[in-house]
Amino acid sequence: MAEPDDAKIPNLSIERIEFLKDIFVGIFEDYATNTWRHVRAYKWVDREPKRIYGIIIETGDGDEYEEHMVNLATVKLGVERLVNREVSMNDSMRRNIHLASESNDAGSIDAYDADAILQAGLFNELRYG
Repeated sequence: MAEPDDAKIPNLSIERIEFLKDIFVGIFEDYATNTWRHVRAYKWVDREPKRIYGIIIETGDGDEYEEHMVNLATVKLGVERLVNREVSMNDSMRRNIHLASESNDAGSIDAYDADAILQAGLFNELRYG
């Protein structure tokens, strides 16, 4: 798996990129709230060349293990899929994510919201909890 260099996503404001970075941190620093995955790598270098990515191992129910690269593009896609109602989810969670997205303020995004964003970005569905 190549190391992505996606700290700069074209055509996004600085505020939007910071919003996505905040959610990214929430995904990887969730203190084992979400047991369907384990972190294999987590890299954040905020100087040139900027590298922000992580690799998770999807353990699911323990029968299969699959690696997934996660970067800011994954987070961006997950937010978009949830806000645009492309993925089914609890209305109050969706409303919270939508309001956070509109204001580029991830302060109200908790570990469960961040995990939903991750799953939407990776799988285009909420597979786990």
